Amino acid sequence: LKIGLSDPSSAIKVQTATALSFIDHKMFDQFTVLKNDHLRDPEDPLLLKAFAEFGAYYSLSGILDEDRQTEILKETIPSIHTYLKQFPKETELKLTLAKLYLLQDQRFHAQKWLEELLNTSFNAEAAYLLMDIHYELKDYEKVKELARQALTQEKSLENHEYIKNMALAWTGGEV
Repeated sequence: LKIGLSDPSSAIKVQTATALSFIDHKMFDQFTVLKNDHLRDPEDPLLLKAFAEFGAYYSLSGILDEDRQTEILKETIPSIHTYLKQFPKETELKLTLAKLYLLQDQRFHAQKWLEELLNTSFNAEAAYLLMDIHYELKDYEKVKELARQALTQEKSLENHEYIKNMALAWTGGEV
């Protein structure tokens, strides 16, 4: 849809903007419903998780303007932290939290959660994101180390061909 906003046709731009606005309003309404459900029963971990997961999904959707995204993240990130305190083995939420921190350019926080996740079990997407962080930090030896680690997890890379190819490129095919 975002491509439609830069279309040369004014009609396409208007239709795209209308569609994006409709989707955003529906998602914000759902976010508000889940938030209110959670606030009515803050001790219910299922309501907390539903609110946190949807807030993350909404934040990562790519349709939010900067102000709305900041507003959603301000509520979503603490909710995920609260949930993870109760359920520290929730690997998918740790990965999601790292992505939210990356969305805010908070690499240090993202790195912390990705490393914690990889210390408990291998996750191809977490390894990829952590390799990217170390690449941006120009810590190429760490990128190579993570790439070698990824290549030892052949089963985990089955559906992640791009990660496998990147790891092979960084290690020269050596494990």
